[in-house]
Amino acid sequence: MTQQADAPGTKIEGAYSSVIPSGTSKQQLRVTPKVSTGTLSARATLRENGKSLAEGKASSPIRFASFETGKVPTSVRKKDAWTELNFSLKNVSDISYPAVTVRVDETCTGSNVTRCAKGEADLDSVYRLQWRNGTKWTDVQSSVTGWGEGSDRTVSSIPVISTLPLPANKTRNIRLRIALTSALSVAKAKGSVNVIAHDGKTASDGAGAFVGTGTEFDIG
Repeated sequence: MTQQADAPGTKIEGAYSSVIPSGTSKQQLRVTPKVSTGTLSARATLRENGKSLAEGKASSPIRFASFETGKVPTSVRKKDAWTELNFSLKNVSDISYPAVTVRVDETCTGSNVTRCAKGEADLDSVYRLQWRNGTKWTDVQSSVTGWGEGSDRTVSSIPVISTLPLPANKTRNIRLRIALTSALSVAKAKGSVNVIAHDGKTASDGAGAFVGTGTEFDIG
């Protein structure tokens, strides 16, 4: 019997009948969790005519995918046309995900915790952001928060750069590049680029199944 766990703490119970031959018998069950972290604990009881004969327990960490940070900058300079960032998204499970959504947002905070742009509406314009779509660079929407902002931000509000298949035990490379624009109004600042992935075309489809990484850099 196969069941699906939708949230942490979900309890699933099921029963099935099987002929158990003499000697060692291997029984296999599969659960597809919709969470990216935690532990899946299972208990199996062997019964005959309502009488408990044996019981076994097992647990396993729940894993959806993992990010690895490749070549990323420690600084982004105004004089540079583009600065590239590389991340790897690895499916660490035996299940293929046909539609993994990748989202990217950025931060920028000026020295002495000042705003990076003159006005709040200009903050999203301090960077120009692109991702490598096959053989070409493609512009994507830039979404920037400053110091002390974005704490109540939802995943669905972060721009999507791609929805891609992620086969079982395979890795997809995420290549980004960033450039500073004239909207940057401070001489020095701290910035970051953050990458999030979840299973499903919409954030609600993948609720709980999120993985992410990011990198920080100096701006000047």
